[in-house]
Amino acid sequence: MQYVRAGSHVRESDAPRQPFDESAFRRFLYESRVVADRLVAVVEEVDRAAVGLTDIADRSAAQEKELEVGGRSAVEWIDKAFACLRQLAAAAEQIRRSSERMLAESDAAKATVVEVCRSLVETDRVMQRLESDNETMRERIRAFVGHALQIEQMNAFIREVVAQTTLLSLNAAIEAAHAGEAGRGFAVVAQEIKKLAEQSHGAVERSSRIVASIQKGVEDVLRAVEEERKAVRLSLDEMNAMKDRLDDIFRKTLRLHDEVTAVTDASLRQTELASVSADQLKAAVEVVENNLRNVAAALERMEEQRRQTGALRRVSENLKRTAEELTGALRSFGEDDLDGRHRYDRDDLMRLAAELSGTAELAAMDGRVHERVLTAFMEAHAEIEAVWSNRDDGTFVFSRPPAGLVNARGRHWWIRAMEGETYVSPVYVSAITKRPCVTVSAPIRDETGAVVGVVGFDLKAEDV
Repeated sequence: MQYVRAGSHVRESDAPRQPFDESAFRRFLYESRVVADRLVAVVEEVDRAAVGLTDIADRSAAQEKELEVGGRSAVEWIDKAFACLRQLAAAAEQIRRSSERMLAESDAAKATVVEVCRSLVETDRVMQRLESDNETMRERIRAFVGHALQIEQMNAFIREVVAQTTLLSLNAAIEAAHAGEAGRGFAVVAQEIKKLAEQSHGAVERSSRIVASIQKGVEDVLRAVEEERKAVRLSLDEMNAMKDRLDDIFRKTLRLHDEVTAVTDASLRQTELASVSADQLKAAVEVVENNLRNVAAALERMEEQRRQTGALRRVSENLKRTAEELTGALRSFGEDDLDGRHRYDRDDLMRLAAELSGTAELAAMDGRVHERVLTAFMEAHAEIEAVWSNRDDGTFVFSRPPAGLVNARGRHWWIRAMEGETYVSPVYVSAITKRPCVTVSAPIRDETGAVVGVVGFDLKAEDV
């Protein structure tokens, strides 16, 4: 039937009639069925994708919420750690100040010990000199005692001389008395000699007493010097012991000084590290807070995505319902004609499917292997007009001619084969050739018997 533009003077009844082309109508009908089937398949894929997106959005939102809760907990813990770190930094600063004071006091103690050591060294030198002077004094006193002994010996000799002189003067007086008047002058001389002798004897006695007194004093001095020498020696020994103790104190002071210096340096480094760590924690808090803001924004986007996905699912449902209505309307044309005109031997098709699916090489699910095996199988059977294979997720490994579907998960032949059955379909319009066909599918099994994929082929309905 031909129509003209509105307003034309030519009536519908006046238009030339075209003869009805049943073949063209049937092709149109077949292609419309294919388009409707493809539309249904696409709608099913969109619906599954929407369901998957919704599930992903739900899981992502749940994870984002968990991440948000964890992030807030992390911020709280980081804040607590930051507060502890500030306290640690304050304690480290206090330790550093105490260490610096200890270091200053250690320096002062070290200087004091050094000064005491110097004083002890000087005192030791003085005591050594005192001991030397004491020994010199002892030697001189001993020499003086020797001289006093010599004086005493001389006094003894003088006493003997005085005794002899006295004796001689006595003899002279006796002889002068015998001489009478002639010896008077001699008697006077003898008398004077006696007086001199007596005076000499008195002087010698006094000298002896003085020498004895000096000897006694010298002996007292010697004893005092000896006591002083012992005291000096004792002082020297004590000084040496004190020097040893001070040396030990000095060594310990040096070690303490080194340790205090190390503690001061460590406290300074600790303060610096605490400051750096505080800055890093502060930066971490900022990063976590920024992440929380991003998570909140992501949650908003997830919610928006969920709303958009819901809208997409509603559109998909409407489109699916429309496609199913279209498919049902199209199938009402010539459905009985397809089933009535074509017959096939089911057992032959089952054997043909077993021959193909039993090829061990297919279990590797390698595209090049599938291309080689399936192409050879198709060329060996002229009645086959399409051959393909699918993975266990519905995607195509190989298809000749190229598949008219993106994914076969919604197809009955794929579902039945994945369940382990060999499936033979009724006659329908092929999505690849757009002509009536019969689809045969079978499971691909690995060496354990597990189904790892599907292999199938279409046969021309007229040749079955």
